[in-house]
Amino acid sequence: MTPELPDTPTEEQAEAWVELAELSLAPGFRSSVRRLAEDHVADLPHRRARSVPGVAPPSPVGRQG
Repeated sequence: MTPELPDTPTEEQAEAWVELAELSLAPGFRSSVRRLAEDHVADLPHRRARSVPGVAPPSPVGRQG
């Protein structure tokens, strides 16, 4: 699901999109989102984790914990 800004956004919607755009430029925010995605993928069954583009499957060593 790709979020889309309506053709006639409310002021609050436009402000939220600007805030999100600014956040996406912050390295700390980007690394936090990446960690969340990697943690989520690590919790998936191994066969599905390999199918997520751009995210490596969890290593066998990491799953031993």
